[in-house]
Amino acid sequence: MHDLRRHGLVHYALKRGGSIHPITLPKELTGETGIMNPSIFVHKDKLLLNVRHVNYTLYHSEGKKFPHVWGPLQYIHPENDVCLATHNVLCELDSNMQMLNAGRIKMNLDTGAPTWNFHGLEDGRLFSWDDRLFLCGVRRDAYDENGKGRMEMCEVEFIDGLWQEIYLLQAIMVLIVKRIGCQLSTCLGIL
Repeated sequence: MHDLRRHGLVHYALKRGGSIHPITLPKELTGETGIMNPSIFVHKDKLLLNVRHVNYTLYHSEGKKFPHVWGPLQYIHPENDVCLATHNVLCELDSNMQMLNAGRIKMNLDTGAPTWNFHGLEDGRLFSWDDRLFLCGVRRDAYDENGKGRMEMCEVEFIDGLWQEIYLLQAIMVLIVKRIGCQLSTCLGIL
């Protein structure tokens, strides 16, 4: 474990036979804006990858080499859209980590008007529970006008050629965590 903390996850994986593969999503899905925070998971013998697609480009001035007047971290987005939106793209990969298919998850249950300017389920992590596939992440646009974050867990299925949200758990997550008395990341085995 010391090696992991000292040199990071990539070094740790490569040293043990792991490999690095680029993630490239079709531009029809992204409009060529940012992708980040992948989650890879094997579910029912399928290698799945969820990728967070955002409608902006994140600029960070490393080491203050190219500073910006508003600070080192900037969201670059169209001037006519101040919302920072997240869409989740679910991909199936083959054993060589080549993409077989990719599609946005249709968030069927995301019907309310956003209450804040960060939209969508952020930093989604894939996992299964009782042989069902779930995506768990943070939402900030559904609870108040201050962007208070809440963990949400939604079940997703491949229906009629589309990945779709079919069930959403919000309040139940709070009850699970309170009942068994642990942090959510520990309860779900993420991070």
